[in-house]
Amino acid sequence: LDGKDVTVEGITNPAVREAYTKVDDHSFQRVVKVNGQVRNTLKFTIAPDGKTVTAVTTGTGADGKPFHATSLLDKQ
Repeated sequence: LDGKDVTVEGITNPAVREAYTKVDDHSFQRVVKVNGQVRNTLKFTIAPDGKTVTAVTTGTGADGKPFHATSLLDKQ
């Protein structure tokens, strides 16, 4: 969670790098880059009670259009 770009095993495109950074005690962020350009950012936040995770994604799709998505995951 040091924010340094790394390659990810299983990704077939050698130009893709990811960087993970701790935001605070309940959140971390993943940034995906292709050829050095940021393509998307994903921020995970765990609720203080540990029962839910919120994932917020923003970025640019392969078609060049911006996107934004928010997901809420509940512990079963």
